[in-house]
Amino acid sequence: MAELDPLGILDTDLADVRPAELELSRYGFTERDLGKDITLGPGILPHFATEENRTMKLGDIIKVLKRIYCTSL
Repeated sequence: MAELDPLGILDTDLADVRPAELELSRYGFTERDLGKDITLGPGILPHFATEENRTMKLGDIIKVLKRIYCTSL
């Protein structure tokens, strides 16, 4: 018989768990930084950079990443 949940994830209560990697403070940011312009480049959404626009607000970057990684197809 196949083990469909070898890590026991289905029995784990993750409702109140928020990974440290999702906290702004982990990267040295605060809520005040959400309006800060971030330069786009090789490691930060390079396909969003254009000749006219090489920056995005941190809050907008987070919105794009949430849309990419947190929504259904």
